[in-house]
Amino acid sequence: MAKTLHITLLNLISLLLVFTSCSRMREAQSVLCEADSLRSEGQCYDDSARLANAYSAPDNLCGRLFRPDDYVRACYRYGKQVLRQNDYPAAMQTFIDATRAQYILKPVSNPFFTDHVTLGRIYSNMGEICHLDGNFSLSYDMFEECAKQFMTAGDTTMYYYALYSMALELAEQKKADSTQLLLRQIEENTSDPYTISLVNMTRARLNLNLQQYDTALFYANQSIKLHSQEPSYYVIKAQAFEFLHQYDSALLYASYVMSLPTASAQERRNMLNILTYYDDEIDDDEIKRRSEERDDINRYVLTPLRHKLTQAVDLLKQEMDSNPNYATIVFWVFSLCLIGGIAWISKVKHK
Repeated sequence: MAKTLHITLLNLISLLLVFTSCSRMREAQSVLCEADSLRSEGQCYDDSARLANAYSAPDNLCGRLFRPDDYVRACYRYGKQVLRQNDYPAAMQTFIDATRAQYILKPVSNPFFTDHVTLGRIYSNMGEICHLDGNFSLSYDMFEECAKQFMTAGDTTMYYYALYSMALELAEQKKADSTQLLLRQIEENTSDPYTISLVNMTRARLNLNLQQYDTALFYANQSIKLHSQEPSYYVIKAQAFEFLHQYDSALLYASYVMSLPTASAQERRNMLNILTYYDDEIDDDEIKRRSEERDDINRYVLTPLRHKLTQAVDLLKQEMDSNPNYATIVFWVFSLCLIGGIAWISKVKHK
């Protein structure tokens, strides 16, 4: 009698867990549908609490294993939400969780997973975080995974954007031959003006890093002809002119970057260096003001940002260094066999 009661309780608990998982999954799907609908209208879904619940809800047997596409979408939406709040560690952890959905338990692939486009976007965001941290090698690895996902999905446009990102990381590492090889591959397969402008910008960045400043200016100008709105193009010109000791031109482009609302804090800090040290026409008060503005960006924006980025990249490194947990695989296999055995014994005894 006691054994029968024990078996019945186990079965009820199992059924309750599955029911709860599936009901939470349905709620998560409802949130994702709302988020997708707003995204198609060019709006952002900003209910952080419901997004967080949608992200955590699929993290169970019913959702994560049997609805991995919904799980990845939930991770992507929530990751982007916390990324807009500059919470890079939380975003990275969410993106890491998303990458696990392609496996039942790594390295065993999940046959239910198909959303390679969303996973490609997730790897792209991870690569961008690594780039901001200055870890160009790890960033390259993430963009390489991004390219693989887009290639699997058959999205050639996003595939070549991923190749551009890979080339940029190589350029930051001064790997000229590898950079040029990827850039030629892009040029041979697309004529999109914006993509070609990015190719020229990457060549400009490579030559700037290699101290070939005239060539860097040439490619920066080629980029501006095709797409003139990117602050990074003018940053390259300002820095190239600075190294060529053509300070009037450097000041001209540095001032222009400071007028662009899309210029990043890092770009503004770099341009303030030029504007502070090379402008002979400003008085001591203006020099002090510019120096204080540069120091404020360092102290209140870039330093806290670097701390968060380092935390985020450390999480990714830990994930990459971890080995497949075969003990967990054995545990789940044993648990499933045990549940199946109990169900079979219960059925035989009932008969």
